[in-house]
Amino acid sequence: MYAKITTFDFEEGDASEFNRELIHAETFENLDAQIRSFWSSSIQDGSIKTRGDDGYDLLDASTGKSIDAHLILYKSKLDFENDHLGLKIGQSVQFDFNLKEYRIPLDYYSLDFDQLDDEEIEHWNLGLFQDKQVVESLSSAEDNELFEKIFNLLIGKNV
Repeated sequence: MYAKITTFDFEEGDASEFNRELIHAETFENLDAQIRSFWSSSIQDGSIKTRGDDGYDLLDASTGKSIDAHLILYKSKLDFENDHLGLKIGQSVQFDFNLKEYRIPLDYYSLDFDQLDDEEIEHWNLGLFQDKQVVESLSSAEDNELFEKIFNLLIGKNV
């Protein structure tokens, strides 16, 4: 599985991209570690800085503008390169500078899988998300716990 994390201008949206990272991961644990590393290295190399004490107000160092980020999953590197059949997870990826933790604000009812076309649903085997047991498992989770369950389902693990 591949993931693309993109940082962009919070006010202008993803049309004003600051940084993009391609992550390859076979397990959620590996993906999780690489997402943390992306944020930490962006702060350490000075491309992202923080404003204020809350740790969440992150700025692009070169422009001083507030940043936001999103995460899109791809089944293959070719899909990533062609920006084909990517599955956007959540509307935002946040990082707490103080805690060195990221968070994807997410709940089951905000997944918007019903906005996908038939090709995307088939490609990602999203029919399994209609299984009663799966729905119960997903609807009881939020944020990163839900992201982990979704990722594991997409790679064929039970939740």
